[in-house]
Amino acid sequence: MTDDMDSGQELELGMAQLEHLKGQMENLRAQAQSVQAVIMDHQRSIDVLNDLTSRNERSVLVPLGASVLMKANIDAGGSCILDHGAGLMITTSNEEAVKKLTSSMGSLHQTLQSMEKAMQDLLGRYEKLAARTQELYGMQKQQGDGPEGTF
Repeated sequence: MTDDMDSGQELELGMAQLEHLKGQMENLRAQAQSVQAVIMDHQRSIDVLNDLTSRNERSVLVPLGASVLMKANIDAGGSCILDHGAGLMITTSNEEAVKKLTSSMGSLHQTLQSMEKAMQDLLGRYEKLAARTQELYGMQKQQGDGPEGTF
């Protein structure tokens, strides 16, 4: 914040910046939750593929939606159809699908770690700015020209 600003303007700017940082942190948190949900979905798929590969039973229940399940038998061929991206679906072995899902999960974990670091950076900036804004608020309150209420 600049020396040309009076403390009232600096306080207003600080409060606006705090709100902006808070919004950024909330958006980043929502994105991280979405990435975490995709990681969990990948893990469930890996678990199911490993379970189906290791057992002889081929009868499964397939969820259709609206709490409706259908009994089905799975082909013992050990292959599945995997989304390759851009709407392209490929048939691959269960083992290869597990490898691809595991690799994708590694990338997703790296993305999540980057998001967590960015969140820590934002939080540090927020805390520093909040301390300065609180200081300005206290100074204005002592001078009798500060906003009413508590900060």
